[in-house]
Amino acid sequence: MSLFPAGIDARVVLVNIEGAISSRSFLLSTVTCYARQRLPKFLAQHAGEPALEYALTKLRGLAGTAEPLTAVLLRWLEEGRDVPALQDIQGFMWDEACGDGALQGHIYPDALAALRRWRAAGVHPYAFASGSAHWQAQFFRHCPEGDLSGLFGRHFDLAAGLKTSATSYAAIAAALRLAPHDICVFSDTPSELLAARSAGLSVVQVIRDANAPDARFSQICGFDEVAARSGCCAAT
Repeated sequence: MSLFPAGIDARVVLVNIEGAISSRSFLLSTVTCYARQRLPKFLAQHAGEPALEYALTKLRGLAGTAEPLTAVLLRWLEEGRDVPALQDIQGFMWDEACGDGALQGHIYPDALAALRRWRAAGVHPYAFASGSAHWQAQFFRHCPEGDLSGLFGRHFDLAAGLKTSATSYAAIAAALRLAPHDICVFSDTPSELLAARSAGLSVVQVIRDANAPDARFSQICGFDEVAARSGCCAAT
């Protein structure tokens, strides 16, 4: 049976978090803004903790400048730089924020319904995001709808590579012990979809937050346009 539009056939789903199942504007205005405001105090309060110091050592090597590291990290946050060790620090901050009740995760209702529908139908959803795998799990563990972390089979982060690199998607397929064509990627970003497709994965563009449709890809405006049938999925 055809899995998605244009005869796509796959066994599992790989969803991008930012802009596909969660609001990109929420992540920028809430999560990233919180990280920028909280970072200096967080680094001071947790100085000397092994996990934090390990990440900071990596970041000092990457910075390669006499400029104070905190200033460098704040600039990288502003620029949206995808740096794994910086994402690790944001994950530590998210743990604290969730524990204090300062932040909660976000998921579109249609995406939540689809994740539940896929799981019930035997389709395994996986996630790929710039945020660390730990951050992703915590993000979905603390949602207004409850603990949603169990909906995902696994979280992939920048340890697999950049989301705009074909080798990242090949690495994910290898980690899942699947042929690339067995995986369907949902993302709102054309550069990510091109990378996934060049690695042999099936792709669907998700139109959210007024991002521009790209005619090179099959598209959905919400996951309610995708229905699970007999252990797989099909476009309605």
